[in-house]
Amino acid sequence: MPARVAVVAGPEALAAAERAAEVLNADGHLVTVTPMDRLEQLAAADAVLVLGGLMLERAVRAAAPAHAYVRAELLEGPESGWDRLVLAEARATAIAVAPPHLGMCG
Repeated sequence: MPARVAVVAGPEALAAAERAAEVLNADGHLVTVTPMDRLEQLAAADAVLVLGGLMLERAVRAAAPAHAYVRAELLEGPESGWDRLVLAEARATAIAVAPPHLGMCG
């Protein structure tokens, strides 16, 4: 079973997060998007990618399970590049917590 990855996004990054989750779920990852006002949904997460500022990151770290891998990315630059950035960061997070497989290359 793949690791459960949650992407917590503020309203400005929600659409990019949804598109990234769709791509990664099609690739066999288990990625959900959690709005910043629904942090209780993080209870089952193995990893959380935070797309927002320091206050959101602090709130996520407080709400995430103790064992969860939590990382944050501040989206800067033109919004037109966010899809690529969010997809890359979400994929990296999913791979970081993926169960090891025999023959898997790093």
